[in-house]
Amino acid sequence: MDRSGIELAYVVSLAPSFFEREQTLSVGKDPCSSYTKLTESDRERKFTQDKGKSDAADLKPKKWYRFTDDAGFKLANRLKKNECVAGPACGAMYPGFMLGANPKNIGKTVKKKVCFDEGNNCCAKKVFVKVKRCPQDFLIYQLPAAPSGSYRYCGSKRREKPSIAPPINIGEDKDHPGKSCKVIKEQNSLGGSGLYWINPSGGKAFRAYCDQETDGGGWTLVYSYTFTNYPNFADGSNAVTPRPSWPAEGEIPISTKVPLKETQLGAMNFKFWKQIGNEFMVKSNINHWIACKEGIGSLVDYKAGSLSCKVIKNIATVCPNVAPDEIRMLTKESSSNYGPHLYYSKSTTELKTYYYWESSTQTGNWPTHDPCGKNGLFHVRNVVNPRGNIFIR
Repeated sequence: MDRSGIELAYVVSLAPSFFEREQTLSVGKDPCSSYTKLTESDRERKFTQDKGKSDAADLKPKKWYRFTDDAGFKLANRLKKNECVAGPACGAMYPGFMLGANPKNIGKTVKKKVCFDEGNNCCAKKVFVKVKRCPQDFLIYQLPAAPSGSYRYCGSKRREKPSIAPPINIGEDKDHPGKSCKVIKEQNSLGGSGLYWINPSGGKAFRAYCDQETDGGGWTLVYSYTFTNYPNFADGSNAVTPRPSWPAEGEIPISTKVPLKETQLGAMNFKFWKQIGNEFMVKSNINHWIACKEGIGSLVDYKAGSLSCKVIKNIATVCPNVAPDEIRMLTKESSSNYGPHLYYSKSTTELKTYYYWESSTQTGNWPTHDPCGKNGLFHVRNVVNPRGNIFIR
């Protein structure tokens, strides 16, 4: 065996240190010339709309990646674990940031922790990545698959001071809020659905989810709910939960926490609803989607009377395009107000309820979601995570 063969046997026989194990990456195919580029503009850390993006399935094990172009030039990092800002970033609900600095020496490879934020929890989930600085002075990362769900690695652009500050679209930050999603849609027609800053009352701005696509867009999400006993829908123990702060009775807990996506339960403070608009849209995965304009009746004013409603998407397999035409606050069986009802006055049945947001489990009634407007059980059955949403425009 020649001299080079003897040296190779000697190296393999040793138990390498962590640093030596990292250096063996250069044997064979050099990752500095065999990486995959990540270039998406919505991957950059300052892209704060939740687009539902995920790295759970797209990244390949033991492959190397380089952040470049619109995604930035490196994996976004922070020096301290608890420096996170609650909310979406890089197009995902749960953004991932590396802790600590990148290696400075050419050819050096290090192991780093990446934390994925969940709200104010700055490291709800974590993974470990490898980082290498290549001879051309750029960084590559060996990224494991992110946790299942809307978890994503964030990129970061170089910090440059532009000679002229780029224009900021309305709703993009708390210093430039829109009064509502409708106003944002009118002034930023290219902006898609997602989180924006709004200020309907002239007080403190806050974030809200905007549906900028359904029925022309401009819809502000004000309420997301589920049911207390969906499997036994007509049981008296079934109600919607949570309930908004509208003037209704009941023991279901009230929420004033703004839902930031359709699947997040909560309700914007009811006093803001009428400041946002007077049209409302109801989405549900067990009943038809409808959009309503007020007549004598008004949801945001909590006033009984006529409405002008239309079906914008048929969800149930029965009674297509049947829409309610009236709003009431009291049931026929009770003089108490446990939440608003939408009625279909043309129904041939004695009871004509289409939607009923009942907020009590003690009345013997139930939260009707009947696409036929007959106060019946014609809603979609066997739905995983049944829910509904109310939007205002």
